[in-house]
Amino acid sequence: MRRIPAVLCLVMITVALLCPSGPRAEGRLAIVPDTTITINHQFQVRIVVNDEIESLMGYDVTVSFDDSSLEIVAVGEGALPANSGFGTFFRWMNPGCGCDSVFVIGSILGETVDGPGALFTITFRAIRTGTTTIGVRRSDLRSGTNESLPHVVEDAIVCIEPPPSLLVLPVETNTAVFHEFQIEIAANEAIDGLMGYDVTVDFDDSYLEVLAVEEGALPADSGLPTFFRWMNPGCGCDSVFVNGAILGDTVDGPGALFTITFRAIQPGTTAIGVRRSDLRGGANERLAHVVEDAIVFIEPPPSLLVLPAETNTFVFQEFQIEIAANDDVVGLMGYDVTISFDDSYLEVLAVEEGALPADSGLPTFFRWMNPGCGCDSVFVNGAILGNTVDGPGALFTITFRAIRAGTTTIGIRRSDLRNGANERVQHFRYDAQVLIEYPATGADFPTPPSGALVNYPNPFNPSTMIVLLMPRTAPGSNVELAVYSASGRRIRSLLSGPLEGDRAVFVWDGKDDAGRTVATGFYIAVARAGGVVLQRKMVLIR
Repeated sequence: MRRIPAVLCLVMITVALLCPSGPRAEGRLAIVPDTTITINHQFQVRIVVNDEIESLMGYDVTVSFDDSSLEIVAVGEGALPANSGFGTFFRWMNPGCGCDSVFVIGSILGETVDGPGALFTITFRAIRTGTTTIGVRRSDLRSGTNESLPHVVEDAIVCIEPPPSLLVLPVETNTAVFHEFQIEIAANEAIDGLMGYDVTVDFDDSYLEVLAVEEGALPADSGLPTFFRWMNPGCGCDSVFVNGAILGDTVDGPGALFTITFRAIQPGTTAIGVRRSDLRGGANERLAHVVEDAIVFIEPPPSLLVLPAETNTFVFQEFQIEIAANDDVVGLMGYDVTISFDDSYLEVLAVEEGALPADSGLPTFFRWMNPGCGCDSVFVNGAILGNTVDGPGALFTITFRAIRAGTTTIGIRRSDLRNGANERVQHFRYDAQVLIEYPATGADFPTPPSGALVNYPNPFNPSTMIVLLMPRTAPGSNVELAVYSASGRRIRSLLSGPLEGDRAVFVWDGKDDAGRTVATGFYIAVARAGGVVLQRKMVLIR
């Protein structure tokens, strides 16, 4: 084997030391450290350069972040410029209001510095749980001769964990009236060393009722003996009071402390929340935590509705409402329904079978009754013979006439829906409102067959409009219309003679035949025509 001369070996070693075979290390601008933080807590990151950054005199850096996860608290100059012993210039800006960047510039005045070290620091506050990135969007590092220093950038990852929390789970529940559902009151994974709890859960008892409360898996499956007790007094109480303990040891989350079974009793949107919670550790110390509530969306069940839900009409005008089943009413074979109304505002003219049974192509049975004479109800029953039908659709319609101005309700007082097996179909009932007004002019009044005498406004001051609608049995008759006191004394004559057409409109100015102003009190307008007498009580208020 041929030997290499010693001088040649020395030359080769020298070349190897002066010209290393590997690539030269890169300059680096990094955000450090990666961090794990709890929501609502503050933390600091450093924007640093490594030791390959030499002769640095200035920098212009834009740091980007997710402003739905993080918010800026402060930005400060780092140790590399600040401790250099030289004068420095430093400025930063974050406009806020949805801006997801921090703009920072700085320089070392009159000299340069070498890495490694921090150019500046940023203090953030975590505002939403999850994993997010803090990155260098743009960076310009300058040397003492104003040349750009080449470098790579490295971002940082921030994991934002929830604080120790007591949760109502699921956060959102979709259910329907009459349905049961269950929620958990659960500790998250940040709850450690739990030995006991005392919790009050709130709910709206017009939407929900409590059926049961049971110990959850976190204590029950711990393998340790437990204590558990709950109370909901009912009768308008909108809270559940629960306390429990793990005897002899502690447990860690996550897991359910207890579960509550509710029944939905009214459609709408409501909340289930933790009003008060006291969690204790093994030394009976309070465990700090936050609470998170939940929302329940309750959809209407099979329903029977008075439609339209609101009706606007005029005195003596006719209108029609439907008693309708919604699309959740399935397999309907028969019904027995009582409709209530105020007979001082409304009178029933007709009741007819609706489209849902009538258009089914099946034979039907239908019957209704309104005794009249002060009866404020319509009694209706019907059946689809030999088969069933599904909603939506009208079971029957009712034609009313408005007889007095005001606001009134048409409601379903009683309803029994049956399916093909003659079982009751659970359902919800919705009523309707009717607004009855006077027409703008007397000429716009509908005329009832029996005629009418009305005035508006009533009570009045100083005058009122009196509208006479002639009965159909007295066309062309001589008419006497006068105003009387409550004692029966004639105060003012408004008409004596034939009436042109079927109506007349008069304005009484609150004076007698001699032109004297009458006092506050009750007065009666009386019209006589063809043996028909119409009366109207009026109230004058001075």
